[in-house]
Amino acid sequence: MPNSCPALTTTVSAGHRPDGRILLKVSVLTNQTEIAVLGSGCFWCSEAVFQQLQGVQSVQSGYSGGHVQNPTYEQVCGKDTGHIEVLRIEFDPAVITYQDLLDIFFDTHDPTTPDRQGNDVGPQYASAIFWQSDEQKETAAQVIAARQADFADPIVTKLLPAAPFGRQKATTMIISFSIRTSLIAHL
Repeated sequence: MPNSCPALTTTVSAGHRPDGRILLKVSVLTNQTEIAVLGSGCFWCSEAVFQQLQGVQSVQSGYSGGHVQNPTYEQVCGKDTGHIEVLRIEFDPAVITYQDLLDIFFDTHDPTTPDRQGNDVGPQYASAIFWQSDEQKETAAQVIAARQADFADPIVTKLLPAAPFGRQKATTMIISFSIRTSLIAHL
């Protein structure tokens, strides 16, 4: 039966859980998607969290906020490009709100450590929100103010205007996947 509402699409993606069972994510998305760009340290560590959320259409790892066009991973790690490791999240606000994404963002990293997440240290690991509209800027400022009560130290998350996004190169993603697969196999 054809879809009676052309603004809706159904997306089914499959993955495997650590126990070998197949994990299905089914999302019904409208064509009214928005973009969130968030930096919460190493993008490899936070990517999977957002990929599993209903209403999230895509998650891309990359870089934003710097002065070098299309930087490589090695250049960003050199700490002189000004880039921050970020996730570009395309989402359906009818299913998951921008505020929901920000709440998850603050729940999954330490926004009180400047340029650091765990053992990862450097300006590329800054906590940052790159707002895409005045509404996102206002929502982010409100969430930061409200979430401050959850932390003993001040939140140092940078609230920045949208900047060009450079996607992480495929070879870096393959190396990351190989390392993660290797580590999981040894657990």
